[in-house]
This record gives sequence, C-alpha cells and structure tokens, in this order.
Amino acid sequence: MRVISVLFFLIGINENGRGRSVSHVTNKNEWQHILATARANGWKPLGTILDYEFQYQLLASQFEELDFDKHTLLDQFVTDKCGRWKGGYLTPEHQIVTDEDARGLRKALQRASGPIELILFLSYGAFRIAE
Repeated sequence: MRVISVLFFLIGINENGRGRSVSHVTNKNEWQHILATARANGWKPLGTILDYEFQYQLLASQFEELDFDKHTLLDQFVTDKCGRWKGGYLTPEHQIVTDEDARGLRKALQRASGPIELILFLSYGAFRIAE
C-alpha cells in the first residue's frame, strides 16, 4: 500500500532581491517536524492570519457568475471563516505567517542547523501556507 503525502507550498508574500516571487515545497510530516524543531529552539509562534480579501477571491474564482445572493452568502461564509480562525499552521488554508513570525522561525531553525533552503526562504519574510 502506497501512502500519498500531502504537499505544502510555502508561498512568499515578498519578492526576492531580483523582483521574483519565492516559494518552498515541503510535505505535511516534514512541516510538522520543522515546526516542532523551531519550537524546541526558542520559536514562539505568533499565530497565522486569514485575510478576508484573499479568501473571498479564492472562493469567488470558483463561480462563473457571482450574483447578489451568491455574493451575500460567500461574504457571510468568508467573514465567519476569518472570524473563527485560530491562527494554526498545520492545515494549509492560504493563511499568512507574518514577517515577524517568519523571522522568529528562521532564527530558531538557524540555531537548530535546519534546512538551508528553508532558512533562505524564510529570510524573505511573510508567506502563505497552501496546498
């Protein structure tokens, strides 16, 4: 039996010095290990953010047409989803890890001699966690 690992895409909010977007790919187990390693090395998670506008556009893009009724329902759904958000890191919902949180994560992983590619990615600051 083959186990399929869910991939997590860490998508940079900021660009690198050449004006290009940055990203890093990991899997769920590795991501959990990274977070645990960072915590063990002093990282204090600040919690992630769901931004209304991005969440709304993400869902609205799935409709061919968005009449008033659909807009109203979608608005209520996204408002409720963002309002109930607990700031988690483990479910990829396009949530944002802030610049400050990414910096703390990077410093903790540097202390732990973590993966250099990830440390470099984190040096660019805020990012989204997506699937």
